Amino acid sequence: MINNMKEVIEKCLPTYEIVGELGQGIHGSVYHAKDRLKERAVKVVPIHVERSVLFREDTDLDSKVSRDFHAVCSYYEKVKGPDVVTVHDFHLVDKRIASGYAQAFLVILMELCRENLQDLVLREHPLSAETISSHAASLVDMMDRLSRASGETFLLTDFKPSNILVGDTGRLLMGDLGGLKRVSSVSSALAGAQFTPNWSAPELILRGEKPDVVSGVYSLGLVIYYLCEGHLPYEEVDFIDRVRKVQEEGVSFSRSDLSQTLAHTVMRCLAFERSERPASFTEVKDLLNAESQAAKTPEPERPRAPKRAVLPTPPVTPALPTVWVEQATALTMNWISSGKLTLRDARHLWSEEVSGFYLGIHPVTQAQWRRVMGTDPSHFPRRPDQPVEMVSWKDADAFCKRLTEAYKGERLFFLPSEGEWLHAARGGR
Repeated sequence: MINNMKEVIEKCLPTYEIVGELGQGIHGSVYHAKDRLKERAVKVVPIHVERSVLFREDTDLDSKVSRDFHAVCSYYEKVKGPDVVTVHDFHLVDKRIASGYAQAFLVILMELCRENLQDLVLREHPLSAETISSHAASLVDMMDRLSRASGETFLLTDFKPSNILVGDTGRLLMGDLGGLKRVSSVSSALAGAQFTPNWSAPELILRGEKPDVVSGVYSLGLVIYYLCEGHLPYEEVDFIDRVRKVQEEGVSFSRSDLSQTLAHTVMRCLAFERSERPASFTEVKDLLNAESQAAKTPEPERPRAPKRAVLPTPPVTPALPTVWVEQATALTMNWISSGKLTLRDARHLWSEEVSGFYLGIHPVTQAQWRRVMGTDPSHFPRRPDQPVEMVSWKDADAFCKRLTEAYKGERLFFLPSEGEWLHAARGGR
C-alpha cells in the first residue's frame, strides 16, 4: 500500500521523499515526507463515486469528484485556526472515470507533528493535576471554537487522543480533518462506520444515531478521563458493556489530587441520557470555570433595603457593528451577514450555509502590510496608500495568521473562500 501511495504523492509533490507511514484513520493514511529543507505530514484520502441515476454521465461523475474536493478545501477554511493542524496545500490526483464509477486521490500537505495526545499520556503518565487541567481547558476551548466557527454545520465524529496532535510548542491541535464533517456534504472516501466505538456516545453505539455536539461532549468526557487515568473507564470490558457500566455505576478516579470541579465535569459529560449532559462545549467550559469563580472570597453581606418587585425585561442581543476598523492597521471591514448560498452547474443545484464574517473594504496597502509583516515586497513605486503587490497566496495567509496571533486568538483573520466571496458579492443574500 505504501508503494502505491508513494506513487500518488510523487505526482503532486515530486521533491518530497516518503520516510514512512505515520498512521491510518477512517478517511485515509498519513505519511511522513521530507525534502532538503523541511519535513511535512501528507494525508492521502481516496475518493470514490458510484455511477447512479444522479450521476449518469461522465461529466456528472467528474463534477461530483471536483465538488467533493472543493468541499474539503472549503471545510478547512471554515475551521482553520491556532488549534487546528496547519494545512499547507491540497491536491487532487489521479482522477479517473470508469464505466461504473469515478475515483481520485485527495492529497493534503500538512504540518508535521511527531506526537499525539495518546503518545504524550503514555510517555508521561501520571500527568500532574495542573497539566491535566491545562490540557482539559485547551480541549474544551478547541471544540467550543470549532463548533462556533463552523456555525454548527459540522459534526464531531471521531474525537479521540490519537487524533489530537501535539505541536512543537506543546499546544494541542485538532489533527484529523475527517473527524469533523460537514452536515450537508456526502463523504465518498469510505463506507461503513464513521466513528470509533471505544470513544463514542451511547446513542451512536446502541441506537445508531447521527453524531452531534452532545455526543461529542460525551467523547470529550472520555478523553479528559483518559488524561487523568491513562485508560478508559472499565477498559477491561468491551465498549457495549463499558457504556452500561458507566451508566449504572458511574466513574471513579484513583487519584485524590484532582479538583472536584474537574471530576464533576467529566461525570456530567459521561451522563447516559443526552438531556443530562452539557448541551454545548460552552456549557462544559462554564462547568470547568465554576471552581475559580467559587474560589473568590465573597464580600461581607450588608443590610439591604427591602426588595422591590421588578418586572422582567426581555434579553437584548447586541448587534454587531456594520463597519469594524482594526486598530493597529486601520483596516476597514464591512459585516457580511450569514445566509444560504445557492450554487448551480449545468445539471445540479445545491446550497451551502455561509456564516457571518467581516470583509475588508479595500485591498491591503503597502503601509498596512509593512506594519504587520515588517517588509514591503511591492515592485511598483512604493507609496504607503497604494495596494501591496508581489505577494503570493501563502504570503497573504501568513499576513492573516500574524494578525490572528496579535489578537491572541480572540479574533480570527483569514482569506475568504470562493463561497464567501460569492456570498459577499451578492450583498450577503
